[in-house]
Amino acid sequence: KYGLDMTVLENSGGYELTTREAISTVLDCMGISSARLLDTITGDIDALYGSLLGDLAVLEPDIHRILVMLREREIPAVLVTNSSRRQACMVMDRFGLSGYFLGMLTSDDAVRGKPHPEPYSRALELAGLSGRDALAVEDSSTGAASALAAGLDCVVVSGGEGQEALPVTVVGRYGLYDFLDKSTRI
Repeated sequence: KYGLDMTVLENSGGYELTTREAISTVLDCMGISSARLLDTITGDIDALYGSLLGDLAVLEPDIHRILVMLREREIPAVLVTNSSRRQACMVMDRFGLSGYFLGMLTSDDAVRGKPHPEPYSRALELAGLSGRDALAVEDSSTGAASALAAGLDCVVVSGGEGQEALPVTVVGRYGLYDFLDKSTRI
């Protein structure tokens, strides 16, 4: 629709950028400087994201159960995502997650996205915690790298629709090890 050459991202580390950063990088490489166009394109991406969300989105296994456990134990949770605030709110609404987080940090709130430590560092500030007093739960290596760089230990979960949950892996100052197996219950 906009004739953007997205291949410029292949050599720029662009796959680790937020959507807004990626589109801005592409526009810059094309010699286009327009905040209005950037806003229009990211708005269109958010709209497309929302239209596909109902059919394609899958919540990682056991997320509701983990969030309920955290809330019952009064353990604060902050959502940290490379998605835009609008996209994050769509997902939270779609899966009924809004009441589980004391706040969220999105690509709209951070200058640098994951794997940079800024998103998790800002989330720690929001929660009033240090990295030694918090644990990140991530579903990607990019997110885990961000959490570790901000000084948090990180639980990496994986799985998906139609799959058994895979073992949970913990990475951090204590090393890398399997934390839960398929038979373990939190």
